Amino acid sequence: MNTRKTEKTTNSRLFNKGILPVAVATAMFGAGVASAADFYLTNSATIDNQTGGNATTNYIVNANSTLTTNGTMSVYYGTIDGTSGTDAGGTVTIGGNLTIHGNIGATNATSNFTISEWNSLTLASNVSTFNSDNMTLSDNTVLNFGNVTSGYNRGSSETLTFASNITMGSNSTINVGNGTTLNGNIYGTTQVH
Repeated sequence: MNTRKTEKTTNSRLFNKGILPVAVATAMFGAGVASAADFYLTNSATIDNQTGGNATTNYIVNANSTLTTNGTMSVYYGTIDGTSGTDAGGTVTIGGNLTIHGNIGATNATSNFTISEWNSLTLASNVSTFNSDNMTLSDNTVLNFGNVTSGYNRGSSETLTFASNITMGSNSTINVGNGTTLNGNIYGTTQVH
């Protein structure tokens, strides 16, 4: 009688580098699952360009938290998402003149996105999704849906879908060109005299 011993080995490289858990989570739940590169924000925080990695970190903002950028942050390359379920949303406040190169709310919408007074936000041509329950433009602010040098127009491969209601403060401006789809209502603030 011929007996053969069969051994099965597991490629430990998958376990050691954390690849397998991410692959399994992606297969089970889709690509919207947080990866090791995401930072889950449970307490409010202010980010700037002075702290290493902030300009490229992907943030997931809890409903009870606010992510704020200060005046030293002029460019942001990461993505920002809210959370799903009972803690859905998350608030983002722009505290300087900022250009964003990553999608906002592509997986889960943020609850409110605010541009603070006297500041501007530019959604670069590589941003294809902006999804927030509300966008608030404080007084004297600017929201650009593209680069000023292109007349705020986007190429056919650079389209943007902006899904949010917009509340505009006094003397606020929205610059929009071709290639941008706005889904939501635009309101002015009520001033009491």
